[in-house]
Amino acid sequence: MKAKRMIAAALALAGASCVSRQSPHPDWPRAASLKSLSQLDGVYRGDSDDPRTGEPGKFPQPLYDFLKGELGRTSKEGREVELRASPDGKELQIRLRDARGKILATETLKADQDFVLDQNSLALKTPGNLGESGITNLGIFAGDASSALRLSKSGSLLGYRSETGVGLFGFMIPIAASSSERYHWPKLAR
Repeated sequence: MKAKRMIAAALALAGASCVSRQSPHPDWPRAASLKSLSQLDGVYRGDSDDPRTGEPGKFPQPLYDFLKGELGRTSKEGREVELRASPDGKELQIRLRDARGKILATETLKADQDFVLDQNSLALKTPGNLGESGITNLGIFAGDASSALRLSKSGSLLGYRSETGVGLFGFMIPIAASSSERYHWPKLAR
């Protein structure tokens, strides 16, 4: 009887997978053509919102951290993000500002190293612990991740992040995970 329970538990865990998909609402802003990095120049809300209500989402994504490929939050005081492209279009200057406009952090993203302007979007590097494969004490895994930024027809920014992975937990139990998320950062009048 104990063996049957162990086999049933192993099969239940083997069949377990985690799937998270965030389908766009019919009112989701439409993407515009992004041909030049300078089209992104402007000041945007620091945290993502629900484009239908304008209210922050349940788990808002900070724009500054999304662009840097970070999973954490650089600053809780960050309210605005300013983007400026270099004249040659090979760098994107990012400034995180507080509610009074004080600069809290800056970062410069470089073409080919940090991003690629491709197919009407800005394809970003992924966070260091996503999209990697390896062996750990917990098992073996393989994964892939991608992040991209697009411009909406209204001038706001649209973010897309997807992650997939498979592995063997404890080197025996197969697991799979997949997620896809969308973000919206409105352009602020300045």
